[in-house]
Order: sequence, then structure tokens, then C-alpha cells
Amino acid sequence: MTHPMPQPIPELGLCILSWRNHEKLRVTLDSYRRQGLFRFFSEARILFQEATAEDFVIAEEFDLSALGLESNVGIEQGWAYLLNHMNSRYIVFLENDCPLIEPEAVVAHELNQGVRLLDRGIVDVYRLRSKEHPGAKFQNCTKYQRYYPVANEPYSPSQSLMRTLRRWVRPKKAQRLIGSAPYCIHDATQRHPQLKQHTDDVIIVPSAYLNWTNQSVLFSRTWMQGVLLARVRSHPSHRSINGFQDIEMALNCDWWRQQAFKIGIGSGLFTHL
Repeated sequence: MTHPMPQPIPELGLCILSWRNHEKLRVTLDSYRRQGLFRFFSEARILFQEATAEDFVIAEEFDLSALGLESNVGIEQGWAYLLNHMNSRYIVFLENDCPLIEPEAVVAHELNQGVRLLDRGIVDVYRLRSKEHPGAKFQNCTKYQRYYPVANEPYSPSQSLMRTLRRWVRPKKAQRLIGSAPYCIHDATQRHPQLKQHTDDVIIVPSAYLNWTNQSVLFSRTWMQGVLLARVRSHPSHRSINGFQDIEMALNCDWWRQQAFKIGIGSGLFTHL
């Protein structure tokens, strides 16, 4: 029995930001092609910073529309440049080291669910990094565990006391970690009533409890351009990466936490190399 090919989701575009590291890029794009990810998008573009001839060869191999910049302009400017070349209302934004680890049926469910939540104003951003297998450089649960218990750990009176003391001494830090709970425990909404169980597989987290991430996210293009990137430009961080503004560094501040943005967390689709 043959299954029908998935149709592009109306008004959904794919952006990929890439800088060097062709080996990881090939692994990532190959996972997208194998699982039919590109078929879900009305448009898909990749931006190469410090573009080389090999970059464009890879893009052609995977039938991707490619943009190239001679120099590295950083994350914030790279996002802005790529979004300015998109027409779609909703955007999935990925990086060159974020392979897809779920089958086509899960991809269809997650993308359609995310677009539906955005379209109805239920969330402002929908996270697509895998909850079960988030991959490299994911420190949320390590940090969460310093303030709250997690499953399958032996009880330790001294550790329990230290967690209580940390929450008492650093209440704002403890509050900001609440939004990481869906990645770390199975009863996140029972432990933390600040989180809302929207459906069986979607939890909604107010931005007071969870930082912005650049990693594998779905959002409205105009919201990103007119609200978040505008904020980064008007209030740049004193910290930078190679002299360039980073969206995470600029946004993860009191302003972000006061906006009451709604962050959707589902099962996720992508890991990180």
C-alpha cells in the first residue's frame, strides 16, 4: 500500500543558517531528505556565511535555494537577512547542525500542530528541539536538577536541603528554571502550576519561566522581525559572539520575562550535534 506524498503546509517556510562545517551540514540535510522534511514547506532557503563554492554545491545537491554572504555577519544579522528573503507567514528556523530524528508522521503532526497553535494565538513560539533527545549543549536539566528533584535519583537529605536553600537564596533563578521542567520530569504541570497542559503532548510555558532559544523554533515571521529582532537592535547586549549580537544573549533579560510570551513545547523533532 502506497501512502500519499505530504503536501506543503500553507504559509510555512524553512530557514537554515549555516557557517562552515560541511560534514555536519551534510548529515543534517541528509536526515531532512530521508524523512521528507522539505516536502512540508512552501519555500525553503539556506544562508551560508563566509560562503564557499562547496556550500552552493551542497545546496544544489539537496535542491535548496541558497543565499551566500562573503563574510560572517553573526546570528542576529544572519537571521534578519534570511527572513528578509522569505515570504511565508510562519517560519521554522534551523541551524546546520540540527538533524531530524523523527519519522514523517511525527513531522506532519508537530508542524501542523505548531502552525495551528500560532494561527490561533495560543502560542507565540513553538519549540521543535526534541524533548527526549535534545542533543549536545543542552544544559537545562542539569541546571534544573540543582534546584528541583528529578526522576530516578536516590533520595539524599543533604541534596534536598541544598535545593531548598538555593530556591530560597536565588528565587528568581529558581523561577526561570521552572520552564525547563517539561524536558526533565513527566509531571511538570503538576509540580509547577505556572505551566499549562494544553493537550496530552503540548505544554505552554510563559516566558517568565523559560529563556528564548535560537535552536529549532517555529514562529510568525512578522513577530520575529517586528518584535524580537527589533528589540535586539534597539537594546543590544553588552556581550557578543565574535563581536556580533546574539539573539539569545540580547533577549534573555527582564524584558523577555515581563512580556508574558507563550512558549509551546511538544515532543519535538530535531536534535543537536
